[in-house]
Amino acid sequence: MLYFSYGSFMSMDVLKQHCPSAKKISTAVLPNFEVVFNYYSKNYKGGCTGAEFVPGKIAYGVLYDISEEEMLHLDQVEGVYSAKYFRQEVVIITEEGRLEKAFIYRTTNPSGPHETTRAYLGKLLVGAKENHLPDEYVEKLQRHFDSLPES
Repeated sequence: MLYFSYGSFMSMDVLKQHCPSAKKISTAVLPNFEVVFNYYSKNYKGGCTGAEFVPGKIAYGVLYDISEEEMLHLDQVEGVYSAKYFRQEVVIITEEGRLEKAFIYRTTNPSGPHETTRAYLGKLLVGAKENHLPDEYVEKLQRHFDSLPES
């Protein structure tokens, strides 16, 4: 199953904790969506990412192939069964320009925006860097990270 991550699971090390058989397919973009901190996490004590429909915007991320069993596990991790997030099939564009159907997780009841934490944003930053996402996006994440108080 194809899974597009725009959040903390962009990092292979983070994703492999839950999906050991995950294979990176490509970096990709989700057109007409924006990554925002629209879910407040009690675990992180701050905002976590969600993708909101915004015409003209682009959400950067990573396309992975994971097993159906691992996707069901991600449903649990992402809080699908407790209505925190829901899984949605979307069309993404790979770095090679191919259109692919993939699943994303979106916030069920978006709120905020919420300030995020270094602990959470650090995972996004690692994933963005290790996957060589566009420099301007990595720099934006880095500036945000640098502006956050140390815990």
